[in-house]
Amino acid sequence: MLNLKILNGPLKDKVFPISKDEIYIGREDGNHIQIKDTEVEQRHAVFFTLGDMCFIRDLKTQHGTFLNNKRVHEEILDAGDKIKIGSVELKLEEAIAGKNSGRPIQYDEDESGEGGEETPEVVEEAEVAEKGGKGNKSNKYSGETAARHLSSLHSFSEIIADAKEYEHVLQVALKHISDAMAPDNIYIFLKDKHGDLSPKAIFEREKVKIAPVSRGIIRRVLKSNRAVITTDASADTRFRDNLSIVRRKIKAVICAPLTSRQQVMGAIYVGGSSVVQLFTQQDLEFVNGIACLTAIAIDNLRSHRKQSRLLMNMMRSLVTAMELALPETRGHSMRVASYAGAIAQEKAMSPQKTYLCQLGGYLHDVGKVISRSAVKNPEEQKKIYQEHVTAGEKILFEMEGMEDILPAVKYHHEYHDGSGFPEGLKEEHIPIVARIVGLANYFDHLLTDKRPNGNPLELKEALKELKELAGKKFHSDDVMALREACRQGEIKVVALPFVVGTADNK
Repeated sequence: MLNLKILNGPLKDKVFPISKDEIYIGREDGNHIQIKDTEVEQRHAVFFTLGDMCFIRDLKTQHGTFLNNKRVHEEILDAGDKIKIGSVELKLEEAIAGKNSGRPIQYDEDESGEGGEETPEVVEEAEVAEKGGKGNKSNKYSGETAARHLSSLHSFSEIIADAKEYEHVLQVALKHISDAMAPDNIYIFLKDKHGDLSPKAIFEREKVKIAPVSRGIIRRVLKSNRAVITTDASADTRFRDNLSIVRRKIKAVICAPLTSRQQVMGAIYVGGSSVVQLFTQQDLEFVNGIACLTAIAIDNLRSHRKQSRLLMNMMRSLVTAMELALPETRGHSMRVASYAGAIAQEKAMSPQKTYLCQLGGYLHDVGKVISRSAVKNPEEQKKIYQEHVTAGEKILFEMEGMEDILPAVKYHHEYHDGSGFPEGLKEEHIPIVARIVGLANYFDHLLTDKRPNGNPLELKEALKELKELAGKKFHSDDVMALREACRQGEIKVVALPFVVGTADNK
């Protein structure tokens, strides 16, 4: 999960989790994040999600929204991205997973930067330190310990094989290391897109204000791409100049790099402050094994995410092209995606089906980009308008991976009573994803299209109209889910800066 952190101004260091709900930023009181700046519009920008993708959209502002110093209209976001709205800067950060993880790590001052003195020599890989002091364990493998570590590695590899999010991989890594070794603390660090290192998963047996972590050791591991171990850092003469090790009473440490395809993406840091907790050779190799499996899993998930981003960028380009061709539709796709996702969640549909509803909502009108015409005859206009569903199907049919979205695009204008188009499907013959997207689409038009009196409907009036249409145009269960989602606050209807469309275009 991503967090939005404010970097400056009155809200500096405040963090806003980006969930399934939209987050609006602007100058007026009704926004989730209020920025009192003359260059910020009353409702300036919105963050929203589609599946595991996070977006930002500028709401047609005069002074603009900037992503990594570039003015944008709508873009996919990733951890490490920086946004500027008015004079306020914000940064996307990944949430920290694990026990006692609700705050950022604080380092001692001499360990906070990337510079400073070179870290004294530490023992690397199999060269386990013999200088650890009293209580140092034997380095000889114990058959029982080796079997336990091997079993844990096997279990870990099986669990992460099916992981869909790297946060889950990190949490499982924390558990397997803590169960196998009983250390005082475990920190998993990852680099962001700018190369900055930050903790992404934390286990602390007892919560501490300042983490007992030597950043110098981490720097060495990242630079050499080799795991290191010291059995008692505070008693080791090689660390006498490292103040944080003495001050934080750092004793046993194992630090292993997270490496995949010869790229170092971070490190796992395992620490113990008790003499009886001193680590051994098998502990080192166990942590190194967990680190290797973790890095491969994260790399695979990132590759999959990269492919998803490419696909999503293609789809976003289609929606943008449609909105440029039809300015009155601006924002409609985003809202339909949000409403469809909320309905699916209320119906307790699977995450995959919910994502299909969101994506189907986002793409349901892409066919309009090629179905415009200057025809004046009402019958011809109606025919051309109805062609947008088949046009959208044809566009997406040529895109690999879009097979499951096609029903939502083609059939979102089918109605429960068979009065819809293009095929006049009825009741259960309408695919459920198309039913939900169609309801979400109709709902948004009720709230945004001009009525004969010149205004769209209020939420209460829109829900009343949908109740009357339940069992006629729409499936009763779907309407009930929409109404309940509104009641529970899962659907948030906000005042829009402009009105889209007209009432005859539903």
